Amino acid sequence: MSRRIWVGPTSFLLYVNDIANAVPGESVKLFADDTNLFLRCKDVDSLNQKANVCIGRLNDWFLANRLSINLDKTCYMLFPASINASKINLKLNGVRIKYVSSCRYLGVIIDKELQWSAHIDYIYCQLLKYVGIFYKLRNKLPKRVLKNIYFAFVHPYILYGVEIYANTSKTHIDRLLKINNTLLRILQYQTKTCHVIDLYNNYDTLSVTDLHKLRILMLVQKFVHHMDKLPEIFQNYFLFNNDIHSYNTRSATNIHLPRADTSYGQRLVSYEGVNLWNYLPEDLKSISPIHKFKEHLKLHLQVESYNN
Repeated sequence: MSRRIWVGPTSFLLYVNDIANAVPGESVKLFADDTNLFLRCKDVDSLNQKANVCIGRLNDWFLANRLSINLDKTCYMLFPASINASKINLKLNGVRIKYVSSCRYLGVIIDKELQWSAHIDYIYCQLLKYVGIFYKLRNKLPKRVLKNIYFAFVHPYILYGVEIYANTSKTHIDRLLKINNTLLRILQYQTKTCHVIDLYNNYDTLSVTDLHKLRILMLVQKFVHHMDKLPEIFQNYFLFNNDIHSYNTRSATNIHLPRADTSYGQRLVSYEGVNLWNYLPEDLKSISPIHKFKEHLKLHLQVESYNN
């Protein structure tokens, strides 16, 4: 006779809290019952050996704690994408672990190129199904309700992780911009001749690219004015120019822009966030209350989009 013991979220987290001790010095990230192991090495052979050792140790921990690894849901990815996947051979109990080019992590689909194309494709497919539905609903519901439907069913898909996935190239993000514009036109009874900016202003929202800027700048604003509200990892994320040099220049109180010689480097939050912040008007950068800054920043981005 077998017996199962059901535990709540807090009890489960306490139960698995020591899992990192199985692979000391390595990065183990937990979210509910998902376990993610991040490893780095200077060469592929060392990485292959290290990964197999760590997986074995994690499996020993699971067995000791009467848990098991679901091999059907276990996979691995390689960064950068130029690494030859055939040189990595990960096994657990004689079963080879599958290599994938993309996987879901905390609700965001990460691809090996870090282009976010898989995640954007996912959002696009989720939004595409609303085109026909919204055409039918708009003739049956008042405008106020249609607006609420947009923010209940469309906006959350776009907003979640936008500070990450929307830093991709225009080629990848363009189809998401278009499907969002299409849905707004349907709900607002507008034709293709309607100015896109008006679609966003009518719903007091922003385009995908401007939402990306908004979220990035909200992070930087907290760094400047509300360090205590940031996770510890971001508390040394940026440096001010006056931390680098003592010259009395107009940009001394700006955030130091790190060097980025590649397009990938220029897409990083540590570079893009600084670039966006330093070009904001001084009166906007001086606003301390978060809600007030967000309100004025949103207006600033709307005006910029309209002028462009």
